[in-house]
Parts: sequence; structure tokens; C-alpha cells
Amino acid sequence: MRRRYRVQAVLWAIAAALMFEPAAARTTAHATHVSPPPPPPPLTLLEAERLALANHPDIKASLFDEFAANEAVKVVRAGYEPQAYGSAVQAVAPGGTRIAAYNALTDPTIIQRTALGVGITQYITDFGRTGDLVQAAEFDFRARSSIANQTRDTVLLDVTQAYFEVLRANALLIVANQTRTERQTLLRQVRALQRAGLRSTLDLAIAERDAATADQLVLEARNRRLDAFAQLTQAIGSDQYRIYRLTDVSTLPEVPPDFTALEIAAQRNSPELLAAQAAGQAAARRALAAGRLSSPTVTGYGFFGVSPFKESNVALASPYSAAGINVNVPIFTGGALRAEKREAQYEEAAANQQEMAERNRLLRDVRVAYEDVKTARGNVEVSRTVLRTADEALRDTTLRYRIGLNSIVDVSQAELARTQAAIAEANARYDFVVQESSLEFATGVISAGLPQPVP
Repeated sequence: MRRRYRVQAVLWAIAAALMFEPAAARTTAHATHVSPPPPPPPLTLLEAERLALANHPDIKASLFDEFAANEAVKVVRAGYEPQAYGSAVQAVAPGGTRIAAYNALTDPTIIQRTALGVGITQYITDFGRTGDLVQAAEFDFRARSSIANQTRDTVLLDVTQAYFEVLRANALLIVANQTRTERQTLLRQVRALQRAGLRSTLDLAIAERDAATADQLVLEARNRRLDAFAQLTQAIGSDQYRIYRLTDVSTLPEVPPDFTALEIAAQRNSPELLAAQAAGQAAARRALAAGRLSSPTVTGYGFFGVSPFKESNVALASPYSAAGINVNVPIFTGGALRAEKREAQYEEAAANQQEMAERNRLLRDVRVAYEDVKTARGNVEVSRTVLRTADEALRDTTLRYRIGLNSIVDVSQAELARTQAAIAEANARYDFVVQESSLEFATGVISAGLPQPVP
């Protein structure tokens, strides 16, 4: 009989606490009514990715590097076209002047004159060397394009992960607020029971400690959320810090069932591997060009112009014109051509080895990312089970405490376990989506379907 009265007294005390505290809260709310701030603007993951492609400085810098490589191709290819240049000469010397000592064989006579003219040179052939250099420049351009794609994929990975980190911070803040609400409710109940003489001051001290710990958890979660928005702002290429309303993932993606398909896709799409392959092909073409350094170079020349002022006693045609063909055959260069050829061959061998190393790194990254995704997906299910059991344990422990069958220590431990399980479940969900984006990055498909950036 005494036990039944005690249980009834506990229930009446809890009811009184629950009835009293909300009324005070309503009074305070009416007294300090403030208009709520406007909601933050919405931002989907696709919109964040498009903002990054349009605004991020790294993407624009890589595109300008790509454009520069394209211009380098035009520079080398210009060797096929005629080269024209204008000249103007004003020669002044006393009559009969001769240059007797000079570092080459030339006409020593100096004719006082003023001459204006145009010279034209035309590449005829160097037996394929210029063609090899043009193809090497084109492969350099392909490598630079792949590097630009790699930069784009890296920026998209950063945006995706920053976006999910904000969602993770939001989820952890929800857990923290829920924990604080539950512990403050328990604190009010324990305080009411302690006033009624049904609980000790030790129970009240433990409840107050747990409530203060929950306040710390909320402060840390809020700070983490602000930091996550700062990372998102930087990832989308903006210098204006803003808070957005993000769209959470409704369903978790499925784990790819076939690893072999991922390997094939990675070798076909990876910008790093494509850049290494293009660099190897460019080195091979330079090696071919270096092998033709000893071949003759045939060039055509043409000159024409006028000499409006000249010495009266000198027969100097005006206008004048001349044309010729020059064949240049290297005979002895002190071993420079042979050394340049070996240098190009060694660079080609090094580029081939770098391509093999890049392929091995790529396959390793894909394998690691794939295993991480599978592990993260399994961890989601495990953490959900742990959270469900922790919820049940906390609910039962709290009910038993209210009727005097458990101590406050049991409730504190159950609340801590439940909070840790909720945090672990939130982390598991976003660890999975972050790892899944890393797998897309490793296989080179993270930018599939997105528009090409324009500087």
C-alpha cells in the first residue's frame, strides 16, 4: 500500500512539473515576442555544382591554361605558313668604305643608301620534324584539357562533400537540440521530485550536469554548422558567406554491384590517366622529331623593295627583287643533336612509366573507394539498429526511473548511449554519401550530365 502511494505521489509531482513549466514558458514567449527572421534561400546540390562550375577560380584558371595550350599548337603549326617581314635600312659611310675584318664571309662593300623592302620565307620540308612537333603540341593540348577536367572533377567533389557536411551538421544539431530538450524535461521532473522530497539532491545534481552537457553539445553543433557553411561558400567559389536551406537526401544510393565495370569506367574516364596518356604520346612525338634533327631543312626565300636614295656613282637597282632556295644540312654539332635525341628518348620512357604508375594508382583508388562505400553502407544499417535499441532502452529506463525502479545514473547512461547512437547514425548516413561521391570521383563520372564551364 505504501509503495502504491509513493508511485502516485511521483506521478502527481511529474504532472505538476509538466503543467507549471510550459505555462511559464508561454508567459516568457508572449513577453519577448520577436518577428522571426526570413528563411534562408534554398540550394540544391545540382545548383551548388553549377555555381561552382560558373564561379570557382580554380576552374577558370585551368580553362585559361587549356586555352594557352591550344594557342601553343597554333604557334608550332605556323611554321608551315609563309613568314613575311618588312625591313628599312639607312646605310651611311664615307665613299669607298670596306669592312675587311668580319666574323663571316660577306660582301665587304658598304654602299650608302636608303632601302625599304619585304622579305618572305617559306618552309618547304624538314622531312617530318615539324609535323612531329605539331602532333606533340596537340597531345600537350589534350593533356592540358584532361588536367582541366581533373580540376573540374576536384571542385565538384569538394562541393558535393561540403554540401553533405552541411547536411551532417544540420542532423547533428537536431540530435543536440533533441538531447537538450529531453534532458531539460528530465531536469524539471527531477527538480519537482526533489522539492517534493521524493528524490535526493544527488539526483538533481546529476540531472543538472547532464543538462549542461547537452548545452555544450548544442554549442558545438552550431559552431560545426557555421564552419560547414564556410566550407560550402568556398567550395562554390563565392567570397560571400551565406546560410542556405539545403535539400536533404531522400533515399540512399545503391552500392554498385560490379567492381569490374567500375575499373573499366575509370580507365576510360579518369582525367588523370587520360592526361598521363596524352603526355606519353607527346613525348613519343618529340622523340621522333629529335630523331630527325640530322635531316636537311629546305626553305625558300624571296625579297623585293625599293632604294629611293643611293650614291649617284653606284648602279643599284630600284625596285629590286631576288629569290632562292636554301638547303641546310647539319654535319657536325659537337654531339648536341645526338644528346638531344637521347634526351627525348629518355623523356618518352619516363612518360610511359608515369602512365603505368598513374594506372596503378587509379585502380588502387577505385578499389579503396569501392570497399569504403560497401563498408559505409553496412555501417548505416548497423547504426540504425543501435539507435533503435538505444531509443527503447532510454524509454524503458526513464519509465522505470519515474516509478522509482531505477536510479538517475541509469537514466544518464541510457541518455548518453542514445545520444551517441543518434550521432553515430547521422554520421553513418553522411559518411556513406560522401564515400559514394568519392567513388564517382575515382571512376571519373562525378561530372556526368553537367555543363562544361566557361570562363
